Amino acid sequence: MTVSDQAGEKPSIDLSLQGGTFSPFALIERERHVLGQIASGIPLADVLSNLLLAVESQSTDMKASVLFLSEDGQYMLHGAAPSLPTTYNEVVHGMAIGEGIGSCGTAACRGTPVYVDDIATSPLWEGYTDLALSHGLRACWSMPIKAADGVVLGTFAVYYAEPRSPTPSDIEAISVLAQTAALAIERHRADQRLRLSQDELRDLNSQLETRVNERVTERSRTWLLSPDLLSVINAQGMIEASNPAWTIALGWSPEELKTAFLSFVHPDDLVASQAIFSQAIKGRPISRFQNRYRHRDGSYRWLAWVAVLEGGKIYCSGRDITTEKDQA
Repeated sequence: MTVSDQAGEKPSIDLSLQGGTFSPFALIERERHVLGQIASGIPLADVLSNLLLAVESQSTDMKASVLFLSEDGQYMLHGAAPSLPTTYNEVVHGMAIGEGIGSCGTAACRGTPVYVDDIATSPLWEGYTDLALSHGLRACWSMPIKAADGVVLGTFAVYYAEPRSPTPSDIEAISVLAQTAALAIERHRADQRLRLSQDELRDLNSQLETRVNERVTERSRTWLLSPDLLSVINAQGMIEASNPAWTIALGWSPEELKTAFLSFVHPDDLVASQAIFSQAIKGRPISRFQNRYRHRDGSYRWLAWVAVLEGGKIYCSGRDITTEKDQA
C-alpha cells in the first residue's frame, strides 16, 4: 500500500499513449492552455497544431491529426497535422466520410471510435491502403470529436509506423484529448459567431447611420426647397423655426419670425387662430384651416394650414392661397 493510499487519497492514474505518459493534471492544464490560446485570438489551426505537437512529444513515433467536418457534415477537412506529410494531408482534405473510408472517415460516419491496428490488412482501409503505406502509416486510431450536444465536429487520430493496438490507457488518453479538441473548436466557433454578430451589428449601425444621414439630408433639402411655409411652434405659441418659404411669401427674415405667431395674424382671424392652436397643442391634428398673415409690406396673405403635435411642439405646413381667394 502506498503512502497516498494510507492517507485516504486517491492515487493518481496516468493516461498513456504508447511510448509516453500524460497525467490527468497535465491534461487539464493542457486544456486550460488551449482554451486560453483560443481566447487570446490565436488561430484555431495553430492552437491545435501546438496541442498535437505536445502530444507527439510524449511518444517516439506517433503522429497526430485533427480533421474537421464540412458544414454539411459530408466531408473531412484538414484541421491540423503538423507531423503528417503534406501530400497526405492534401489527399485527405475534402475526402467524403463514410463506412470504409479509413479510420477517420468511418469514425466520423459512425460517431464512435475506430481503432485500426494494421492498415495493411484492415477492410476499412481498402482503396486507401497504398496511400497510407506509401507515407509510412501502418496503424490509425481515430476518435470522433463531439460537441456538447453530441454533434460530430471532426476526428482526432493518432498514427503509428508499425502495427499497434491501443491499451485501455491509450483509449482514455485519446478520449480526453478529443474532448480538449472539441472544447477548442466550440470556443473558436462561439468566438467567431460573437465576432460575426458584432461585425453585423457594426454594419447594421453603419447602415442605419447612413440611412439616418440620408433622411436628414433629404428632410433638410425639403425644408429648404419646399414652396410651403414650414414652421415649428412651441407650446407658448412662439415660432421656433421657419423655412425660407416664409421669407419668400411674407418678406420677414428668419430672425423677425422668431416671435408669437399670433402677432402676424389678421385681427379678424385672431380668435379662430387661437382656438385652433389650443386644439393643436392638445394633440388634435389640424387640416385645411385658413387665416390671414401679415406681409412685411403691410398687406395680408391667405394661408391654408395643416398641423400636428409631436414632442410637445406643433409642426405646421402652410400654403399660400391668396390667388385662389382673389379669384373666388
